[in-house]
Amino acid sequence: MKNYLSKTLSLFSVLLFLGSCTPLKTALNKKFPPVSTIDQQYTSVEKNLSELTDFSPI
Repeated sequence: MKNYLSKTLSLFSVLLFLGSCTPLKTALNKKFPPVSTIDQQYTSVEKNLSELTDFSPI
């Protein structure tokens, strides 16, 4: 009986923990919206081009 109760409590705890991640994820996405890979690529290209203009070979 005690083993059954322990397993049930453990399962309930895991389900509660996994179920509580969704509100946290939603709150974080509202505060810091996810960036798409296309946006990251454009930012990288713009940064690299700006650094190339300052490049002067010796």
